[in-house]
Amino acid sequence: MDKETRKEFRKIDKKFEEIDERFEKIDERFEKIENSLSHCVTKIEFHAAIDDLKENMMTKSDYNVLMDMLEQMLPEFQTCQRNNILTGSRLCDMDDKIANHENRLRVLES
Repeated sequence: MDKETRKEFRKIDKKFEEIDERFEKIDERFEKIENSLSHCVTKIEFHAAIDDLKENMMTKSDYNVLMDMLEQMLPEFQTCQRNNILTGSRLCDMDDKIANHENRLRVLES
């Protein structure tokens, strides 16, 4: 190879090295952009989670409505509970009567 050709090749090599350096800088910039975007995605996911919480969270007015409903249901619940106690008591009394009747039948049969 002659000197002119070598000189041209060196120029071309130098150009390629410069281009490689520029590509490295561009790669670094893309990495920074990628990191920033991933941070933005994290922020977007965070805001979506907050929106979901707001949508599903009980507010004071929701709490008040629930408490009003429970207060309206409480007397009914208490009445049902009293009725269950009375029914249980009556069943115990009936068991005693049935046992007494069975004893009397046995005495009559013998």
